[in-house]
Amino acid sequence: MPIPLLLPLIPLGLVGAGIYVGTTALIEWQKKHKNAPAPKTIAVIGRRGVGKTTLISYLRDQRLPKSVSPTQAPSEGAIVELDSSIGSETFLVTRDVPGDDVLGFPQWKEEVSSADIVCYLFRADLLVSGDENETARVKQDLLMLQGWMSKKKGKPKQYVLVGTSAQRHPDYESAPQEDFRGRVDAVPVIRLNRLTLKNARLVVGDLSEPDAAAWLREQLGERLVSTPAPTKSQQSNEMETQQ
Repeated sequence: MPIPLLLPLIPLGLVGAGIYVGTTALIEWQKKHKNAPAPKTIAVIGRRGVGKTTLISYLRDQRLPKSVSPTQAPSEGAIVELDSSIGSETFLVTRDVPGDDVLGFPQWKEEVSSADIVCYLFRADLLVSGDENETARVKQDLLMLQGWMSKKKGKPKQYVLVGTSAQRHPDYESAPQEDFRGRVDAVPVIRLNRLTLKNARLVVGDLSEPDAAAWLREQLGERLVSTPAPTKSQQSNEMETQQ
């Protein structure tokens, strides 16, 4: 007896660097922006409980969900727009995938293989506190990402390490946010793997209340939004300056 499909079949779409099983969000966005280039794709991965579902929901709606439950199976992704000091850019967060080992890892690999940008979430408060379980898990996950990266050819991906739950650490409120980010960056498992993952960028924040979530979103925008292409007048001015 054939095994029934758990998810509906969705048309294939060409996105970013590879073929990705399109989502309803992408299809609707493409209908409204027929002549626009496909948005870059973001894979959001990390163990259960680090805030993947909350982050995706906040990036999409710009408000925190009232409640979340553990992701049991891949669910619909989201079209999100991020802002930075140089402009704004539209992205496709591919899917919300489970964080447990047995179900998660094959789906993580699928998401990572088709994404332009990989956001790996971890508990910043636990890592700074020296929690052995969190340190071991982050080390394991990042080594796995490196293995996938070494076997993948083509356009290199952009990696962002996202430390969440920073406000749970007792020192977070008494120190400037960038200082706490520096403490996370100084943890050996983060510093070493930032280098091996093509100078991965680091974002540290919290998703427990609106202001903190907005700050985290702002940091992501500053690190992910590409420099806009120069206008014709800017190109002309640059040529005149060079002459």
